[in-house]
Amino acid sequence: MSVLPVFIGAVVFCFGLCVGSFLNVVVYRLPLGLPVHRGFSLCPACGRRLRGPDLVPVFSWLFLRGRCRYCGAGISPRYPAVELLTAFLWLAVWLARAGALLPPAGSFPPGEVLRAAAMLVLVSALVAVIFIDARHMIIPNSLVLVILAAGLLLCFTPAPPTLAERLIGLVCVSGPLFLLAVLSGGRAMGMGDIKLMAAAGLCLGWPGTVAAFFIGAFLGSVVSVAAAAGKSRKLGGRIPFGPYLAGGIIICLFYGRILIDLYLSLF
Repeated sequence: MSVLPVFIGAVVFCFGLCVGSFLNVVVYRLPLGLPVHRGFSLCPACGRRLRGPDLVPVFSWLFLRGRCRYCGAGISPRYPAVELLTAFLWLAVWLARAGALLPPAGSFPPGEVLRAAAMLVLVSALVAVIFIDARHMIIPNSLVLVILAAGLLLCFTPAPPTLAERLIGLVCVSGPLFLLAVLSGGRAMGMGDIKLMAAAGLCLGWPGTVAAFFIGAFLGSVVSVAAAAGKSRKLGGRIPFGPYLAGGIIICLFYGRILIDLYLSLF
């Protein structure tokens, strides 16, 4: 195996950890209406400003044993979880696109670079969606716009799906979901989920978007049944759908074509 792909993969993983650290800021501040692009990182418990040694992705949490060095308050394991999930998704993008980015000539084709960049933006935004919606049951419009921007970038790449499939993807799932929300008075489906699937449609095209929705619905059903069986949630309580939809989108981003072909081969 060539050393270059391994080295680039390690660098991508480290960058993913750093982006995950920034996403922790987004996950914490965005639902509270706080600015995510300025201001110092503070301990949520004591308000002390966190310094460099406190902010090293994953390692600071492990070194401090999940506690603030100043007040001893517990630090949620969500922080290293976001960082590691982001890093592994960034690495997955590199592994998925390395063959196209590093052809025998060793060049970086502009179209493939743009595609990889759009995929990195997409998975990063979806990580934020997962953790924000799981806690606050909202999907901020700003994240939907980031996902939409990733879809627009993908429209300028030569790889499938086609532009027509992407445009159909905008409405093929979000349209019926919007109708369901109107008919149910907003009880059956939230607008955040609808906007998320519309933006995902531009990224995946209509076949991938339909597959992502059904995968998300399946994941959500399994978790809901398991939670009800374990009595960890009250029956009839609201359950955030966004994390499962985001999971379906991520799965289809990498394996959508394979899953669709596998499904069609059954008939």
